[in-house]
Amino acid sequence: MIKNLTRTGNSVALVLDKQLLEAANLDPDDQVEVSTKGRVIVIAPVPSTRELDKRARGQELMHANGLLESAVATPEASFDGVYLHATRPEMAAAYCFTSRRTTGVSTATSASRLPRCSCSST
Repeated sequence: MIKNLTRTGNSVALVLDKQLLEAANLDPDDQVEVSTKGRVIVIAPVPSTRELDKRARGQELMHANGLLESAVATPEASFDGVYLHATRPEMAAAYCFTSRRTTGVSTATSASRLPRCSCSST
């Protein structure tokens, strides 16, 4: 779509018609952020506080999932084909340690919040 710029005082305006606003899911009262990338003018909606909170929660969950995957994989860690934790009790201890560490809860208070580990002393 080709549009013409319109002079308004010392500035220039770009009129966005109803069809373009609908296609971009924008309302006339929405705030937009205007930026440039080289010679391209970028017009993007400003996310609402609710959308920003939702994104932050999603990022926290992605981080937590990564920590959980790391904790589960730790007992089976190996180097040059040899397990770092050679026996099952060592693997269980490594799992308990990393699962408690990745929850951000101290060992003393975590027993009620995590699945029971056979290596747990609490």
